[in-house]
Amino acid sequence: MKIYQSSLSFPEVAQLSKEERSLVCRGADQSVLQHEGKKRAVGIGIVIALVLAGISIGRDYGFLGGMVGGAIGAGLGSFLLHQILVHAARPYVREALRRRHST
Repeated sequence: MKIYQSSLSFPEVAQLSKEERSLVCRGADQSVLQHEGKKRAVGIGIVIALVLAGISIGRDYGFLGGMVGGAIGAGLGSFLLHQILVHAARPYVREALRRRHST
């Protein structure tokens, strides 16, 4: 699976100007947040699980270890959640481009 920083880095929008790319991707991101609630819920669950796992593993090294483990878990979980949402946005970007070209 390819890792994208945001929907702005999709190959489908590479030929658009910066303003057009922002408009298309902003609309797609809003659609994802409205229609992909299950994926978002799963992603939030992943974040919580990784935070708790990090705290649990880090507790062997005391309070500070638990805090560091929790922070690492939060970072990994947030990264996974972001990737889920970015990949979910790709069909919406394609649809927005299709609508844009048909008018």
